[in-house]
Formats: sequence, C-alpha cells, structure tokens
Amino acid sequence: MSAAICSARVLPGHLRHNGLRYHAIRSSSLLRAASTSSQTSASMSSASMSSSSQNGSSTNDENPLNAIKLWDEEAGDMTDEAMQVFERPGVYFVYAKDGHLQYIGLSRLVAGTLKAHAAQFGPGAAWSACIESLPEDEEATQEALQELWKATMLSHIQAGNAPPPGNGRGPGSWGRSLKIPKRPPLQLRRQAAELNAQSDAPTSTLIEAAVQSRSVVAFIKGTRAEPECGFSAQVVNLLDSCRADFDVVDVLDEVGNPPDLRDTLKEFTTWPTVPQVFASGEFLGGSDILTEMHASGLLVRVVASAGQQQEQQQQQQQAE
Repeated sequence: MSAAICSARVLPGHLRHNGLRYHAIRSSSLLRAASTSSQTSASMSSASMSSSSQNGSSTNDENPLNAIKLWDEEAGDMTDEAMQVFERPGVYFVYAKDGHLQYIGLSRLVAGTLKAHAAQFGPGAAWSACIESLPEDEEATQEALQELWKATMLSHIQAGNAPPPGNGRGPGSWGRSLKIPKRPPLQLRRQAAELNAQSDAPTSTLIEAAVQSRSVVAFIKGTRAEPECGFSAQVVNLLDSCRADFDVVDVLDEVGNPPDLRDTLKEFTTWPTVPQVFASGEFLGGSDILTEMHASGLLVRVVASAGQQQEQQQQQQQAE
C-alpha cells in the first residue's frame, strides 16, 4: 500500500540511531533549510511516493506536494485515501488549510489521532498530513516511535526550521492538550460512594452507577497500563488513539469489584464477551464494534461528545 512520505528532513544516509535505521531521502536539496521540491524516494515505510519538481522554493514549514488532504467536506469525514494511508503507526506531520506546518506527532494509530486533532482544533487546523513509518522489520513500539520522532524533529530543526507551533510548551501545545491523565482502574465495590451507590448494592446497580457517572467506561481484562488479553488491549489502544478520557474496570479484580461482575455484566448488556465499552451511559459494544466505529470516524466523535456532556453536567452541578 502506498504511503505519503513527508518531505520533512530525515537523517542523511543509512545511519543508526539507537538501533533504528533511517533511510535517506536521496535528494540532497532536501537537506537545506530552503529547498526546491524535487523528486524524492524513501523506504521509511512499505512503499514510497515521489513529488515532481516545481518552480520556486519552499521551506519545510509549508505543505509538501505529497501531503494528503484529510477531509471529505461533503461527507464530513476523513477521505478513504487518508484512512488507508494513516491507519497505521508512525510519525506524522499536520498542515493547516493555509499550508503551514502545525504539528509533528507520533501515534500507534495515526488516523484516529488526526481525527482527535480535527475534533479539538477544527479541520482547518488539521487539513492535510503525511507520515513517516518505521521499516517493516521494526516493531512499532512506543519506544521505537519516540526515537523516530526525536530523529525527525532533530533533523527538522537542524535544517534551520523552528519547531511547529503545536509542538511548543505554551497553552497552544497540541501534544499537551491531548494528554489525558490515566487513572487507576475503577473499583465498583470499593468506590461505590463515589458512584452514589451503596457498597453492598447489587452488582447490576453498581454497573449502572458506574456507566451513568463516568463519560466513557471500558470493562476489560486487566488494567489500562497492562491489559491481559488482546481484545482488551485493542479497546484501550482505540480509545487512547481517540484521546478519550475514559475509566477502566478490571473484571478480573474480585477484591475491589464483586466476584460475579463478569457474569452480571454479560446479563446487563446481553453481550456474551468482554471487553465492553459504554459512553454517556449507552452500551457501544466490544472490540470488533469499536474497531468498525474507529475506522468510520464515529468513535472519536462519540467519545468527544460523551466528554462534553459530562463536562456540562459538572458545570451545572457546580452552578447549583
């Protein structure tokens, strides 16, 4: 599958940076702060994309020729081409509608993160993007992506460019605004009072209290930091990619939760498996349904709406 390879600076030559190999863009003109857009090739991902020469010069802070437009304005969603290119881990470059570079980030699911940027800052701020992926033989761990990001940002700055505005440390920081605190797992029995329930209440009552009092709740096996099954890990990754502020309930924890939690949860939703995810008190589904919702762009909108509803409710309660 073809991927958009950004014309941002990458390390020249076949260099190793903490064990990661970065493949050079062959045009030496790209190593200058102000360069002409010339035909390039790279093997930073499984395929490459080239850009043809243009008259005039452009800096790295301007939209490269191979950046992909993200949004279908009529459909109000991400284009099919963008979904195919960005449904993968990598370091990504976001450009505003006026063509200026806004942010260089990393994500295990770039498409979902781009949707989160657009939901927070508007599609005009995240109008187009391109991506640099790890080589196929490199596992896309968080550490590997961080090293790729560091190398890419360093080469960007060494080429004479300032950090993009979204990468600053002020209130306009994109990365800072998307960081959601990861709370410990919610324990229904031990934290019943926080849920406005009695600790000896029936398990179904505790479940109802949890999903009604929190914007997004994921019942999984394990914790957010250490899911104990592949489906639970998939749900956590999908919600993380949407930058959702969500709570996790570990159905394997029979100390802080009722021992019959798993069986009662399945009866509560008439859904036979775990994980199970709720937003604004409504049952969404398990990992397969969340994967489909994420692919369509619906998941990021649902969790964003749930967060807004909870914030409004909290403001109303404070006003009272």
